Amino acid sequence: MKYFFWMIVLVLFCAGGCGKALIPKPDQSGKIDLHSRIISKKMGGAKVSVQTHEWQFNPSELEQYFTPFLFLVRNESESKIPVSLNSIYLVDTGGNQLKPLQPSEVEKTMTDRGYVMTPTAHLGIGMGGYHSMFGMGFTFPLNSARPLGSDIASLALPEGDILPGATVRGFVYFQRTPPAGDSLKLHIEMNQTAEDYYFLLKR
Repeated sequence: MKYFFWMIVLVLFCAGGCGKALIPKPDQSGKIDLHSRIISKKMGGAKVSVQTHEWQFNPSELEQYFTPFLFLVRNESESKIPVSLNSIYLVDTGGNQLKPLQPSEVEKTMTDRGYVMTPTAHLGIGMGGYHSMFGMGFTFPLNSARPLGSDIASLALPEGDILPGATVRGFVYFQRTPPAGDSLKLHIEMNQTAEDYYFLLKR
């Protein structure tokens, strides 16, 4: 019965949003890379780049239930800059607002769906790696023969202060729900400034 329930949920969900690509809207401020799906903007002394559809880790089915955005935040100022999930919002054209989920919440949801959520502790060691289209050697070192488990927490965007000249990177997770309309706005507040990142939903 439980399996049947989740199959019905998945069918309804896919009817409203599966198969849609999330790409940057071309006509907005900042540097737009349509080929690599990256939006880069400067705010509060930092350069903040956001990329979509870059989840290539465990669990591989994550994007069926969540929308992960890959962040790279570079402090270009001479002071510390705080990073907090409480300053990030996702809004659709219908005005529905979502807050990021903590990695533990994402892992709990995946566990409830029957996925194994043991950490892949070997991340960060070994040879080779996954290379994002982000610059500055944006690399998550990996072992090519990774065991089943969860990369959700280890690859999440770290919260806290970024030192001058330093860079932090990682995923920010949102619940995936059928959006109202054909676009999404990612609102980011940082160091008493704010910018909006606009994305289009296309099949």
